[in-house]
Amino acid sequence: MLRALDLAKKASTDARTASPDPNTVNGPDIPGTRIRDITQGQAYRLLLAQKPIPERRGTYLIVGRIRAAVAEVNGSWPSAHDVWINMRLRDFSRQIREFLWRGTHNLQKVGKYWLNIKHKEHRSECPPCEVLETMDHILFECTALGQEIIWAEAKKIWSRTAHAWPEMSLGLVFGCGLIVIRNERGKAIAGATRLLRILISEAAYLIWKIRNERRIKFGDDPEQEHTEEEIIRRFKAAINKRLRMDMITTSKRKFKQRALPLRLMRATWEDILLWPDGGMPDKWWARPELLVSIWPPRPRGRER
Repeated sequence: MLRALDLAKKASTDARTASPDPNTVNGPDIPGTRIRDITQGQAYRLLLAQKPIPERRGTYLIVGRIRAAVAEVNGSWPSAHDVWINMRLRDFSRQIREFLWRGTHNLQKVGKYWLNIKHKEHRSECPPCEVLETMDHILFECTALGQEIIWAEAKKIWSRTAHAWPEMSLGLVFGCGLIVIRNERGKAIAGATRLLRILISEAAYLIWKIRNERRIKFGDDPEQEHTEEEIIRRFKAAINKRLRMDMITTSKRKFKQRALPLRLMRATWEDILLWPDGGMPDKWWARPELLVSIWPPRPRGRER
């Protein structure tokens, strides 16, 4: 009896299978990456890459206009990738980057956008001009006070650089980050290039803001129309704000690696600055007590 029990225990022990080592077992060849070895950002980019995003027709047309307009100025065609990358330049404020991005995607709610909305079709027309309102019309053709005055002021500033003012178009405005000004030997002029980008982007964005105020805020009320003096004052304020921001951001103590190079800041502005007392002071960018201005001072009292 005891012998039978011993034999039964031995048989049950010998029949028990050992646990396999998972590191030594050859499983199926599964493609891909282990979940523990991938980040959320990598997974998101891989998922986006699997499904191609169809290109919008409006975006395709605007990008084509940008490339053609920039090619006329630079002499070479930029790629579509360059069009999007150069919207992120630090030469532009966040609001202007958004304006350029939306414009390139043809997302502004003007013109044909309103023709597809019932009882809103009248908003597609520019009241002063009685034509279909488009971004081309707003920036270059509208007879309401705004665009013509602002472009004239931008040209006045640019005329002090002795470089030719390029012919404006919608493609050049939205692709202004790609413009490069060169000297007679074909070398890029960093300061003039940056100044032109600032002038074009600030002018176009102000035209767009004034149009929105006239149409949305004031409801096309003729009694609340912007005056020429107000428009000029606002453009001067926008350019002066950019100048002051550049002066501040040259501080390496405050901004460290993100500081604007002093040489680039001086190359951008020194050719167009006016000094009431004659010559340019030393280290004018670090002396807030100085009257740094792009425009001559206004006459006093009856001399105006």
